[in-house]
Amino acid sequence: MEVFMDERANLFDIKVINGVAIKRLISRLTDNFGAAYTSHILDQVKALCFLLPLLHPFH
Repeated sequence: MEVFMDERANLFDIKVINGVAIKRLISRLTDNFGAAYTSHILDQVKALCFLLPLLHPFH
C-alpha cells in the first residue's frame, strides 16, 4: 500500500495539553489500570514522543 505525503501528514495529530489535563489523564489511568500499568503506559507514550520527530520529520 502506497502512502502519499498528504495522507501521511494526517497520521499524526499533534496537540498541546495543559498541566491540569495531564493530571486528570494520569489520575484516570491510575484509577482504571493501577499505578504499575499506568507507569508502563506513560513510558510508552514518552518513547513515542522521542520517536515522533524521526518518523514524521515533515510536520
